Amino acid sequence: MSIFDYPRINFSGILTLNPGTANNDDYSGDWRDPRTGKNLALIDSATVQPITSGLENTEFVEWIQQEHAFQPTRGDGPEQSIIPAEWNYYGNMSSSATVQIMGVQTGAGALATTDPEYSQLVGQKIHLSGNITDINSEGSPPGTQFFLNRISLKSGEIEISGNPGKAACQWINFARNLNMQGDAGAGGYMYHAITGGTIRLPGFEDPNLIGMVLRYYVYAKHNSLNDPREILKRYATKSTNPADFIMTGTLAPLFADETIRTGPVGRLLANDTPNIPIPNGLKNNTGGKLALAPAVLCEAEGRISVDFLGSFPEQMTGTFPSLPEIDNPEWHDPVRKNPKFGFGDVTLSLRNSTESVEIGPVPYQDTEKGNARGWVFDFDISGNLAAQKLLADPNATFSLTSADHGTVLGEVDYYFVTNQQAIYAEQGDQSGLFVNQGMPREDARFEVYHRGKRLSAADSPPITIWGYRTTPLGFSGRRTVLFEGVKPGTALSLTPHGAEDFFKPGTYLLTFGTPQATGPTASPPPDDYAGYIAPPFTTLTNRTGISVRVLPNEDFGACLTEGRTGTITKPDVTFQYVYEKTLRTYDLLFPAMHAIFSLGDEKTVADNADSILKRTDPSVWGSTGFMPITRDMSESRRQLLQAWCRGVIEARDAGS
Repeated sequence: MSIFDYPRINFSGILTLNPGTANNDDYSGDWRDPRTGKNLALIDSATVQPITSGLENTEFVEWIQQEHAFQPTRGDGPEQSIIPAEWNYYGNMSSSATVQIMGVQTGAGALATTDPEYSQLVGQKIHLSGNITDINSEGSPPGTQFFLNRISLKSGEIEISGNPGKAACQWINFARNLNMQGDAGAGGYMYHAITGGTIRLPGFEDPNLIGMVLRYYVYAKHNSLNDPREILKRYATKSTNPADFIMTGTLAPLFADETIRTGPVGRLLANDTPNIPIPNGLKNNTGGKLALAPAVLCEAEGRISVDFLGSFPEQMTGTFPSLPEIDNPEWHDPVRKNPKFGFGDVTLSLRNSTESVEIGPVPYQDTEKGNARGWVFDFDISGNLAAQKLLADPNATFSLTSADHGTVLGEVDYYFVTNQQAIYAEQGDQSGLFVNQGMPREDARFEVYHRGKRLSAADSPPITIWGYRTTPLGFSGRRTVLFEGVKPGTALSLTPHGAEDFFKPGTYLLTFGTPQATGPTASPPPDDYAGYIAPPFTTLTNRTGISVRVLPNEDFGACLTEGRTGTITKPDVTFQYVYEKTLRTYDLLFPAMHAIFSLGDEKTVADNADSILKRTDPSVWGSTGFMPITRDMSESRRQLLQAWCRGVIEARDAGS
């Protein structure tokens, strides 16, 4: 049950992200360079190579940090001044957060103000750090990955420590804030499984407890500089331009029998039709009407629990303060200045074709109490005999209804879940295994829930899996049927019947459906990927997807003394050759690395050969120390770089 179990330790605070932005290509497809007539893009993510348009390295680095006039690729609109490296060229891909525990739930409706063993946690702080990277280096929305260092929390008899697995952003919602635009108006949902540590919770001795889940929502980007003049000043001093976000979430028990560990399971409530009007004067990413983001509901032990963490949008009312530390007494000002958008009272109901039973109201505008309960609302139905009776009907469904707007969230027939929201494959690899949490590689699988029950292959209807090519951004692909008649638990592959040439180097999105479904998300997804990620964003927000990155491989066997896995390179394979093939992309587009050593200088790379070998070893892929942080260096390129490093080390040792 993951997030629906007790105890739930709920927190809120500020998350600072410091991404490097030169590889985002947010302008790709919209603007072109009038000098060359080519699309404005700095990276070919399929080949993982920079697009320098003939400029030498130093010229390119200088050029992307300046404003230039670009022409629209469509129509005869005016030119626009753009900084190709975008807003944070020197970002080091780091993440850091300080969050404060707002409440602890030890039972339905209970917050830990009455339980002395847990109430001591309220007000305590948790510090988190790590790094982030998009699975698609061009920044296509699904699949931003969060890697965290070891987490620890200790107070009295309570101790939680362990290693968080990777989380991949899902259910990204560009209508999360109704008075903020672009990325600032968006939010996303992360889910880490924490294992390999110590879990001591008072009164909780279940032998099946193997760790904790860390689930949180990130939204309301603020405090980064947006004025091009200020960004250029930062670039002149090689300074970073990080952004702050509000971060709200929960720590909850993780049990050994939980198959899906990177998302909530149960009944999915969603809405594909925007039906909540937005007042005039608010600046946001919608077309004037709002569809609430999904919620997940679980029924167990005489109660109904619903995870509304990402469902209800905010409406910014002022300017967020600068909050470098949570110790600032105004650390919670973003919450007060960013209240929930009120659209009237809403009620959770259960209904079938002939009757409806009210489960209870959802007080979504009380942000303080919402944060204290981690936005998981519990409803005790032990005394609601009408609800218990209606639950016995397999066709009864849950909905969130508004007196003014009707159904604002409705239960979908089939809810698709997976642990592999963002995975990597290698060009030419026919193993059917992917890199997800690190080594060893694993199958990509999905499960299906219907009315809160996990379906076996025998019980599940046949599933259709569609795919989109999502790179290059702005020129992405049309919907392709990859698999038909698939059942849950089936391992997916890169050789779908009838579309064998679909998976070439680049990034792809897979999404699911079944002909038997009705209601929200039942129809096939849009014809092309541009429609998938376009306003009103309901497809992007509501549908389960798997983002797949296929990395490009070359045969460097002739360069190595012992073939593809050689230990040293032949004498005529120079550093410049290795640099062009493996390091140049990161040298030009991620200058934060220069603070450690220059990737373009043979001596400094040679001096750090031992460290490079350790940090590029596949065994540390899931750690925050892995190199490159972007994780888009293919196996063949990694082998070439490592072979060169071994050659340097052997030559050094021989001469010492």
